[in-house]
Parts: sequence; structure tokens; C-alpha cells
Amino acid sequence: MDKRIILWIKNKNIFINNKIINNAHENSINKVIYYSNNNLISCLSDNKIKIWKENNNNNYESIIILTHYDRVKSILYLEDKNILISFGEDGTKFWNLNKNDINYNNINCIQYFEEV
Repeated sequence: MDKRIILWIKNKNIFINNKIINNAHENSINKVIYYSNNNLISCLSDNKIKIWKENNNNNYESIIILTHYDRVKSILYLEDKNILISFGEDGTKFWNLNKNDINYNNINCIQYFEEV
């Protein structure tokens, strides 16, 4: 079970390993989204979603952990709307993200559809 996030850059016709986040999660990673300003969102096979920011040392640090009641299957980020949609075995959640200043105080679940 690989618990790393590996970022690749394309140089001409080959991909080069750019950065590795070791032990990014405790379980296997289901999906990673890369979006503007070198930010990442990842979800894994337990109930966690992590939002990552690149720090001044060019390393990534997990700044937010969002949760479902059950396993998260996938995520989708609508950057133009600042909405993160997470799909879990317990249902679907819509999260309001403020991409300018992501912190616990300005992220909230704005809609929840329970799995039936």
C-alpha cells in the first residue's frame, strides 16, 4: 500500500519526479487534485480529505483535514466556484472553500446528501 503523493513535471517528452510527500496518508490514496498556486487536495480509503499547501521551503504540509462518516471514494474541485465535492460511502458533501485563505474557520459543509 503506497501512502505517498508523487508530483511529476513534464520536461520535453519525459516526466520527471518533482516532489514526493512521504506518508501523506495512513491508508491508500484514492485521488489527488492539483490546482492553482501549487495546492493539492487528496482523499483516501478511510474517511479523510486533506488540503495541502506548499510552504516557504517548497515542501507540502497538510493544513486542513475534512471528514466523512465513512470511506471517501472520490473528490471533485470546482475552482471557479470554490466548491469541493466529496463522494463517500455515506453520501455526497459540498464544501465551500475560500482559495485565498483556506483555514478551518472558512470551510464548511454547505450541502450533504446521505447515501440511501
